[in-house]
Amino acid sequence: FATDGSVGRLVDQGAGSCDAVRLDAGAWGRLPLAAALDPQAARRAFVIDSSGQTLRLVPKEPTPELTEITVTLSESGLPSGITVRDASGNRNEFTFGGWQPRTEPLSSFFQPSLAGSRPCAPEE
Repeated sequence: FATDGSVGRLVDQGAGSCDAVRLDAGAWGRLPLAAALDPQAARRAFVIDSSGQTLRLVPKEPTPELTEITVTLSESGLPSGITVRDASGNRNEFTFGGWQPRTEPLSSFFQPSLAGSRPCAPEE
């Protein structure tokens, strides 16, 4: 999975599939990890509040599927947990471990494709 801020792409080389989703307000509810993977896109879509090792992201345009994302940061500053809440009070929790800081990746990293193909694009 990768995102360039406007499109989220999920490429499965083994299955030969490439899915792309335009990241509008509703799509962010289906792709909550995009907030951790693309901070610039998150700034455009969310009001962000920082308190210690916790980031609280509230959508600028809330939807029933997404009312809040809470990101807990590790000592290295990388995400160690994400909680996603919807308007009904439901929540999904994700935890991470073993992440290591890396140098800046090439922009092509955020536009994956099947071998020998162009990056997949969302259906219009």
